[in-house]
Formats: sequence, structure tokens, C-alpha cells
Amino acid sequence: MSSEQDAKARFVEFLKRDIEVWLLGNPHRHGEAFEQMEDIGLTWSDRQLDVAYTFYEAWIDEVGHGFPRFYPGIEPGDWPALGQQVVDVLEGSSAQFPPIVEAHFNLNKTKKTITPLSEWDRKSTLVIYWGVMAFLISELFYQPFFPTFILTMATVVIYAWFRQKNL
Repeated sequence: MSSEQDAKARFVEFLKRDIEVWLLGNPHRHGEAFEQMEDIGLTWSDRQLDVAYTFYEAWIDEVGHGFPRFYPGIEPGDWPALGQQVVDVLEGSSAQFPPIVEAHFNLNKTKKTITPLSEWDRKSTLVIYWGVMAFLISELFYQPFFPTFILTMATVVIYAWFRQKNL
């Protein structure tokens, strides 16, 4: 099972657990499974999981605030049924989310993908890393820090200028 499939399976497991807790009449325990899920640190690039995660987080927020109805058209009693429909979509037994879930919780309206760092991010991270290393080395040998800092910052500025000019 890939990490993406594992994330989806674990997410479904946690959402089902919270739906069951809710239906058993334990609203004070609603959200415990979500906290466990966050502790695990699941990552994904699947649009369906983005929508489901946003839905799940919103449901917990509504419960925590005493159902102020932040989401027009969704009544307090609608959340468990909508949660089950979200589970059905994630498990593949339904093709799409209910329109109200799609309207409120599809924030990007497009597939979101977690991508690796861009070249700029990698290079700027390296510049910052070497700036910190220069500082630590200068402190280790009691050399003045200021010239090292100026040189590092000048490198960052020059690199940014070249990047902006696409040189």
C-alpha cells in the first residue's frame, strides 16, 4: 500500500470513528480521532482528501463552538450523514461529494499537489544554512561576526537580483 493509499485509509478510519462516537451520543469525545490523526502526521496530494480534511476540521470547529452555523445550509444534525457521504467518496462507493460539501469545503477547486522544493527554495535554504554555519564558525574561532554576516547577506541579495532578472 502506498503512502497516499495509507493516508486515505487511515483518514477514513479516523472519520468513521468520530461518526460512530457522535451517533453513540458522545459529542464531548468528538474530535479525539482527529487529534490522533494529526499526531501521526499524514500527508497527501489527493484533492478528495483535501476536501474531506477541511470538512472534518470544520465539523470539529462547529462542535467546539456550539454550532454557530458557520456553514449555511448545514444543520447540526446533518454533519454525521454528510460525514458518512464523505467516507463513501473516499472509499470509492460514491463518485462525488454532496454539493453542499463541495461548495463549502473544496477550497482550491483544483487538485492540490505537494511538490518538492523549487530550485529557488533549495538555493535560498542553502544560503541560509551556510550563513548560520559561517556565524557558528566565526563564533567558534572568536572572529568578528559582522563581516561574515555582511558577506552572506550580500550573496543573498545578489542571488535574488540574478533570479529576478532570470540570468
